[in-house]
Amino acid sequence: MNAIIPIVPLKVPTALEGDGMGCHSGGEAMLAAARSAGKSEVLAQYAEDYPKDPKAGPHDQPQSMCPAFGALRVGLRMRRTATILSGSACCVYGLTFTSHFYGARRSVGYVPFNSESLVTGKLFEDIR
Repeated sequence: MNAIIPIVPLKVPTALEGDGMGCHSGGEAMLAAARSAGKSEVLAQYAEDYPKDPKAGPHDQPQSMCPAFGALRVGLRMRRTATILSGSACCVYGLTFTSHFYGARRSVGYVPFNSESLVTGKLFEDIR
């Protein structure tokens, strides 16, 4: 009995595809979400403090400090602990790159997630 079993690749979304929210949703979607959350006054203050240059690219805009950056610095200084980051691929890449400059000499693990794995608790299992 020689049966051929077809191999069908499983489509797993990457961190960049995700659920279309967060830093990969695009600037207009994020501005609309902030406005609908009642942050129009803050956005107006940002526009006044940081006027946009029409020739500037997406990476020429000031960013606020990421809270994960400080947590990573503290975590890398702790002994007998493993550092696991879970988030979007671009954020994790930037944080692991930063850890290199802090002379961490330690590995940093990465577990990708999306909204579904966060809500269902699968993220916890993936990290374990």
